Amino acid sequence: MSRKNARMLLVSLVCSAGLLTGCTQSNRNKEYVSTAKAKADAMKAGTEFQMAHQAFLAGDLSKARTKVEQSLSLNPNVARSHVLRGRILMEQSQLGPALEAMEMAKAISEESAEAWYYEGIVFERLTQRERALNSFMTAARLDNTNAGYHIAAAEVFVDLGRYDDAEEFLHNAGSQFEHNSGVRHTLGQIAMLQGDFERAAVLFNEARLLAPDELAIVEDLVDAQIRSNRFNDAESNLSRLLSRTDYKNRRDLQHLRANCLIELDRFSEARQVLMELTNDSEGANDIDAWIKLGRVSVAMRDERQLRRCAQRAVAIAPNRADGHMLMAVSLRLQNRNDDALRSVDRAITAEPNNVNAHTMRGMILQDLGRTVHAREAFRNALAIDPNNQTVRALARGGSASPVATVPTDGND
Repeated sequence: MSRKNARMLLVSLVCSAGLLTGCTQSNRNKEYVSTAKAKADAMKAGTEFQMAHQAFLAGDLSKARTKVEQSLSLNPNVARSHVLRGRILMEQSQLGPALEAMEMAKAISEESAEAWYYEGIVFERLTQRERALNSFMTAARLDNTNAGYHIAAAEVFVDLGRYDDAEEFLHNAGSQFEHNSGVRHTLGQIAMLQGDFERAAVLFNEARLLAPDELAIVEDLVDAQIRSNRFNDAESNLSRLLSRTDYKNRRDLQHLRANCLIELDRFSEARQVLMELTNDSEGANDIDAWIKLGRVSVAMRDERQLRRCAQRAVAIAPNRADGHMLMAVSLRLQNRNDDALRSVDRAITAEPNNVNAHTMRGMILQDLGRTVHAREAFRNALAIDPNNQTVRALARGGSASPVATVPTDGND
């Protein structure tokens, strides 16, 4: 090879090497730029997600959805972003798209307990309880430290009527939930459904001690205590609730306290509660309060108050037996038995199967010396309630006080 050709070959090789070096450098620059852009997009996506989450917590669903979708446009491979989008769609009542969002989250990360949990909530809203149960149980398996997931599964068991399974599932969750107020509260609710009110009261009390600021637990505790005839404990808890500014106007709790006081024969205190209930504009038409106040008036031999309660109850609810029964008691105490009989007949017309009304009718007929008709009235009462020992005794010729068949509450 000539010297000239050799020189040209060398130049050609040098140039080729330079071009290759330039290409390599260019590729490296592109990779760097691509990586840098991906990092920048990821950071921006994270920022948009945080803004979306804050807007969601603040209740601004429109802004939250816009921000989370911007986050997903920058980085679509983040499971939590799809979960948040699904939650927003749930709140906007778009349950189908919400399910799709949860499925996308699970496709990215099948181990996302959060995605399974919120999917379960969507299925609950669609009343697909078996699918909801599967989702909640999967979430609980994936994150066995989250009591909320276990409680959600237990609640679906309850909805399905599988109380024993719900209880077993929570007990098998592990010792880490032994002192969790939510778990104890849920176990108490299960015990209530099983009719074990004593055990429910114990569980609710444990939950209350673990979460003293959760007043909804105290309300459930009161319910269990009343159902298990622990009226003194229930009244004490009701008094504490009603002493709070945000609870003092709860008429339902005031009614429960009056019931407890009546059961405890603390009639003077019960009368005070009931008079407060009947003395405002809402109380003027509170039939149950007037019936209870009438009952307390009977117990305290306050005939004037009894007449007032009877008149008011009849005026408010003429088609209920209670007011007519109170009127009959009032008239019987005045020895106006013919008028009392007419009142009790009106009670029977209003409620033909009211055993107390038939019993009182028999007693009034006895007072009037109409023995045959009295026995017929007692037979009618026994036909309604064959196991009523008081009526059986009266039918055999026994006697009762003029107030023996006063209504015991607003539903009798």
